Amino acid sequence: MNPAARLSLALVVGLALSSPTLRACVRGDADVLTAAMRYLVAFVLSWVSIAGVARLFEAYASVGLHDAAEAVDDTPRRRADDEPSTAGAQ
Repeated sequence: MNPAARLSLALVVGLALSSPTLRACVRGDADVLTAAMRYLVAFVLSWVSIAGVARLFEAYASVGLHDAAEAVDDTPRRRADDEPSTAGAQ
């Protein structure tokens, strides 16, 4: 996943998680500093979570590609002293 996309997703998730406090701040029920700190905590937690999940997906994707390459290399090879096959020739 693109690092810019991870950051954008973390910003949006942070806003979603702290939206009740932000709405209370707009109404005047919460202090600006409290709302900012809660947003910062929500952003950091979402950024770490999203980065961890993305790293896990990238690790599984690289293992899958590596296994596919090994599967192709495991096919039997023809020996130099084998006679050419005439199967299917008419």
